[in-house]
Amino acid sequence: MQAINITCEGHSKLWPSTLVPFQGNLKDLTDANFKKLRGEILRLGFSEPLSVWQHDGINYVINGHQRLRVITRMLEDGYELSEPLPVNLIHAKNKKEAKQKVLALTSQYGQMTNDGLYEFLTEAEIDFSELENNFSFPEINAKEFIEGFTDTPVWVPQEEDKDSSGMVQQSQDEKIDNYMNNEIVHLRLPYARDTFKLMVDNLEIIKDCLKMGTHSDVVLKLVGDTLADLKNKAQQTDGQPTEDTTDAEAPY
Repeated sequence: MQAINITCEGHSKLWPSTLVPFQGNLKDLTDANFKKLRGEILRLGFSEPLSVWQHDGINYVINGHQRLRVITRMLEDGYELSEPLPVNLIHAKNKKEAKQKVLALTSQYGQMTNDGLYEFLTEAEIDFSELENNFSFPEINAKEFIEGFTDTPVWVPQEEDKDSSGMVQQSQDEKIDNYMNNEIVHLRLPYARDTFKLMVDNLEIIKDCLKMGTHSDVVLKLVGDTLADLKNKAQQTDGQPTEDTTDAEAPY
């Protein structure tokens, strides 16, 4: 049988069978996230102690319910623990305060950002594919993050995409999606998509200001100029965004 490795230390150690969940149905664990968490435990071991409140001879779990749930299932499926789980002891005057601490430890006050996550993954040399397959961050759409910060093919309109006047025949949404996936993504500039979205949200106003005929004309003009502008700035910093460029705005 495969053993579950313990890769942390705590104040005490307790077997899963002696632990009592204390958050009720406050959180759910989807099958997809169950598999991710099980995979994390198998890859990295059980790497953080549970938080436990001992009251009237009962070990109530204050924090770490999902890890306990996954460990329990793994034991039922034949995995083995060679030693009890590390736990840290939490103090509370009564059940009400203990429940308040459940909410406090469950709360997330810091918010992860795409730029911050990109910097963290790059510095640690963690492959972006691990984000979608192995981890779960409620504030991050892993698929959109990966698409926005990794290389995507340059879209070049083909002759069959154009009508007799040479205009590219696509819906506005298709056109915008394609331009947002152009070569600027290869530069990995985190503000590029926000810049393009700002353009898209204001196409009608920009069209009138520039006295241009169609939204397509506006997109072609703005993306062309902005792409050149951002590429120049990227080249000046060897392709890496700096504090001065991350707030770059469209030139119009």
